[in-house]
Amino acid sequence: MSCSQIKNEIYEAERFEDEARDEKGVTGTNVAAGLLFWPALLVTYSNAEDAIDAAQDRKKYLLKLADEKKCKF
Repeated sequence: MSCSQIKNEIYEAERFEDEARDEKGVTGTNVAAGLLFWPALLVTYSNAEDAIDAAQDRKKYLLKLADEKKCKF
């Protein structure tokens, strides 16, 4: 990957992490799930946490790669 591609991938991972954090928040779907079937709410939070962790791991990997390539952002 070029430095430019790495930079774009880092931004994409950040966007993905932000979206996952939004899913953990109070949304209409989460409230409905919690009222009708509370285990669904736990799954939503668990899945969002997994997505956040994956995005953070991806960013760490990309930053390491950028460092190895001596990319300047």
